[in-house]
Amino acid sequence: MLWMSGKNLNIFSISITATAIMSPIKGIMNVSKAFRSCEDPEGKVDLTSSKALFILLNLLWLGVGLYKCSKMKLLPLTSADWESYVVWKNVMETSSIPP
Repeated sequence: MLWMSGKNLNIFSISITATAIMSPIKGIMNVSKAFRSCEDPEGKVDLTSSKALFILLNLLWLGVGLYKCSKMKLLPLTSADWESYVVWKNVMETSSIPP
């Protein structure tokens, strides 16, 4: 769906991109809840590698969502996006050539 939404700014592509960013964040926050059904009450099963892979894949998908945001020009990545923060110096002297 992310590829099909295109680069244009419309409500569909923005909602798909927002979902692509929020889903991995929610997944990373709820890792223990996602693996609760796989846990062994006796502690014999080690799920750390599975949880690490789960987090890695969610970070990868978050990167894809942020890449999509940058292609839609929603992330401030160019110098023109930060133009309002540039401090301009006041010119104390001016000179001109008479006509």
